[in-house]
Amino acid sequence: MAHEIEENVDKVFTYGEPAWHRLDENHKTPLTREIINPLFIPYLEGQASVTIDGIETPLEGWKTIVADLRNSNIEGDFRPIHVASAKYEIIQNDALFDAFLESLSGIKYKITTAGTLSGLKTFFVSVEFDEDSDINLPDGSACKAFFNLVTSHDGTKNASFFDSSLRIVCQNTLRMAFQTKGEQGFNIAHTKNASVRIMNMAQIFNDTLHGRRVFEEKMAELYSIECDLSKAERFVAGFLADKTKAEEKLSTRTFNQMTEIVSLAWNGSGNRGGNLFYLAQGATEYWTRGNGTGGANKDLGRKAFSSEFGLGMDNKCNFLAALSNPSQREKFIKRGDLVLSN
Repeated sequence: MAHEIEENVDKVFTYGEPAWHRLDENHKTPLTREIINPLFIPYLEGQASVTIDGIETPLEGWKTIVADLRNSNIEGDFRPIHVASAKYEIIQNDALFDAFLESLSGIKYKITTAGTLSGLKTFFVSVEFDEDSDINLPDGSACKAFFNLVTSHDGTKNASFFDSSLRIVCQNTLRMAFQTKGEQGFNIAHTKNASVRIMNMAQIFNDTLHGRRVFEEKMAELYSIECDLSKAERFVAGFLADKTKAEEKLSTRTFNQMTEIVSLAWNGSGNRGGNLFYLAQGATEYWTRGNGTGGANKDLGRKAFSSEFGLGMDNKCNFLAALSNPSQREKFIKRGDLVLSN
C-alpha cells in the first residue's frame, strides 16, 4: 500500500483526529514517551559480507544495518534494513526523540503523531505548538501547522526537522510534508561524530513562527490584489494550456476546467471572488473536492488520493506557486490571452 505501513511491523500513534488510513493507534490525550516507547527499537550494525563459492567474504568498507527485534512484539530476532558504507552512522530513534524534546524545553507543545514506516526504515514525529499553531487566512479561516522530525535508517534521508501544514501519519503525508515544508529547519547527517544535540532550537522556533507569519502575509497579499472574471479566466487558461501548443485554442475539456475553477472562485465554499486569494481557493476546491480529482465514474477513494497525494495535489501546489509569483502570473495571463483569442 502507498501508506507503507507494514502490518505487524510498523506502528503509528495519533492524538486527536484519527489518521485517514485507520491503521493508527489513536489516543484522546497528547502522546508521551511512554506511549510511543514501542517505536524505540534498537538498530545494530555489523560487517557486510557475501558468500562466494561457499566462502564467506567480508565486503571492506561496507556494513549491514539491522533492527533488533528481540525485546519487541515483532516476529523474529533481527530485520535487515540497509547496507551502508563504513562512513554511515546510526542515529537511534530514542536518542533523536529525547534530543528533540530536550530542545523544546520551555516551549509549550503537544505530540500529535509518531510512528515508523516502510518496515522500520523510517521514524517520524509531528508536534503542534500550543501557541501560534494556527495559520490565519485573510478571509477569517485558519489551518494548522506542525513541526516535524523525520529520519531514515536506509540511507534515504538525514534526520530532518521542518515546519509544514501537514501532520505526518504515513509515507504519503511524509512525502507531501517534505514537498510543502517551509524554509525553516535543519538536518543532522548520518555520519561519524554526528551530534544529536539541537543547540539552537529557540532560534529555529522563532524562525518557524516567522515563516508561518510570512505565509499569512503572502495570502493577505493575494487577497489585496483585485482580479475580475476576465483576468481570472486568462490566468487559468494560460496555466492549463499545454506549453508546447500555446498557439492553439483551448480544447473543450480544458475550457470546461477553466470555467469550473473560475466559477468556484466566485461561488465555491466560502468564496466571493474579486481577488487572487479567492482564485487560489477556487483552484484548491476544484482539485480537492471538484472534478479536478477525477470524473463522476472515479471512486471516492481514488478521488481522495488524487486530492492529497497525486496529480490533484501537484496541481494545487503549482497553481499557488504561479499565482504568487508576479512574473509567472503575468506569463500565464499573456498565454491565456493567446489561447482564448483563438
